Amino acid sequence: MEPKEESKQKTKKILEQFETKKEKRSLQTYLRNQSKFYLNSFNLIDRKASIMIRINSTIISAVVIFSNRISDIPFGNVIAVILILGCFLSLMFALNASRPHSIKNLFLFKRSVKKHHLQPEETIFVSGATANLSIEDYKKAFDKIVKSQKLQIGNQVRAIHIFEKQIRNSFINIELSYLAFMLGFIAVVLFFVVGHII
Repeated sequence: MEPKEESKQKTKKILEQFETKKEKRSLQTYLRNQSKFYLNSFNLIDRKASIMIRINSTIISAVVIFSNRISDIPFGNVIAVILILGCFLSLMFALNASRPHSIKNLFLFKRSVKKHHLQPEETIFVSGATANLSIEDYKKAFDKIVKSQKLQIGNQVRAIHIFEKQIRNSFINIELSYLAFMLGFIAVVLFFVVGHII
C-alpha cells in the first residue's frame, strides 16, 4: 500500500472515531438536559400545586368560619357556595397534580413497557417493577446494565416515556386547578357587584 493511501486510511479512521465520540457526547448532553428538564418540571408542578393548596384551603376555612357574616351581604349565600365549590374543585385538581401517581405509573409501565420488554435488565429503572426478583437476579440484571450502553440508554428512554405522560397529566391538573379558581372568583365578583348595584 502506498504511503499516501495509508495516510488517507488513517485520517479516515481518526475522523470516524471523532464522529463517533461526537455523537456519544451529543447523546449524553441530550439525556442530561432531558433529565434536568423533567426534574425542573416536577419541581414547578410541586410549587404551583402547593400554592393552590394553601390558597384554597385558607379560603374554604375562612368561608366556613365567617359564613354568618358573608350571608348578611347581598347574594351572600350564593357567594359562599360558589367560593366553597370553586376552591374545593381547585384544591382537588392541585392535590391530584402533586400526588405521586405510583399505582398509575405501575399500570402504565405494565401496559406499555413490560409487554414489549420482558427481561429484568430492561425494566430495572421503574420503582416496584422488579419487586419479585431475588437479590441474585437483581445483581445479574444490574451487571448487564453496567456493561451495556444499549440497555442504559434503553432504560432511560423508557423512563422518559413514563415521566412525560406523568408530567403532561400533572400540568393538565394544574391548569384545571387555576381555571376552577379563576372561574369561581369571577362568579363571586359578578354576584358581589350585582348585589351592591341592585
